[in-house]
Formats: sequence, C-alpha cells, structure tokens
Amino acid sequence: MEQQKKAPILIHCAHGRGRSTTALCAALVKAGYHRTWQDAYAFISTKRPCVKLNAKMRAALESWQAEFNNSKKMK
Repeated sequence: MEQQKKAPILIHCAHGRGRSTTALCAALVKAGYHRTWQDAYAFISTKRPCVKLNAKMRAALESWQAEFNNSKKMK
C-alpha cells in the first residue's frame, strides 16, 4: 500500500458516536491500518471517548469483517 499524506480527517454524522464510528472502523481495516474492527474501534475510542456502537452496528461490523476476510483469502 502506498503511504498516504498524513492529514486530519473529519468523519461526521448527527452525533458522531455510532454511524460515523461504524463506517470509520471498516474504513481503517480496509485501508490496512488495523486488522480487525475491534482494534480500529479501540483506536478510535482513544481519540474520541464518547463513541458507542449499539448491538446492530457491532453485528454489521462482524458480518462485514467476515466477508472482508473471506474476500482477502480468495485473492
């Protein structure tokens, strides 16, 4: 992966706690910054302690992670 220029990124939704965090977890994993969405979530929560994922968001990330891992194996 080519090193990208480091600059602040703003990801925003109405409250900035759940939906944006869900999207960012997947984006960080897909970009190769973290191996799992849980690792990405732990990192995000150090930068923004108020983040919180509900059960549906966690389930969606679990499902996405499984599909993502399977697609990497097929390449």
